[in-house]
Amino acid sequence: MLILAAMASMTVTSCKCCSDKCKKDGNAECCKAADAVSAVEKYLVDEIAPCYTPGEVNIPVTIYSKVDESDPEDVTVLGDFWILNYNQAGDTLKCVSGGNHSGLLHLKKGEDGGYIVTDFDQVADGSDNLPSARRIFGDLFDEYASIHSNQDFRDSIINCAITDFTIKNGLDVNYYQDYGWPAIKINR
Repeated sequence: MLILAAMASMTVTSCKCCSDKCKKDGNAECCKAADAVSAVEKYLVDEIAPCYTPGEVNIPVTIYSKVDESDPEDVTVLGDFWILNYNQAGDTLKCVSGGNHSGLLHLKKGEDGGYIVTDFDQVADGSDNLPSARRIFGDLFDEYASIHSNQDFRDSIINCAITDFTIKNGLDVNYYQDYGWPAIKINR
């Protein structure tokens, strides 16, 4: 996992290209969060993706600010979470839907020893967005705001997540594309 120095020191991502750096650097705090992030990604695909127009490929993107494992019955993951749904057309993944779901996810250990999501305190839409984000993120609100509003940073994380997903799942694609925008090369 990569600790992104340009952002606040606690911000990490779930990309494999980032997790390889975690292993290399031996960042224990970063690495121990990997199981929790895997549960978050499963939740995004299983519970959030179906709320959108379906795609052939559902890619979760997790940018989190804090994982708190101090209470094993209520492990929390605070972050900026995305689900992106694509259809494959030739060597390009074309986005059909997706969205952002920031907030605080609550997890606990399941019977198999892995984490499962039990609840989600989500940042509200519309006029309640800012007050709910301040309440949910608390002392980490400024970090969240800097992540959430930084398009270049988010684009780099999305590219990383798509790259990892396509490699892990053996997809023969070289580009991804949002509707109305030029295709973007996947960094392999």
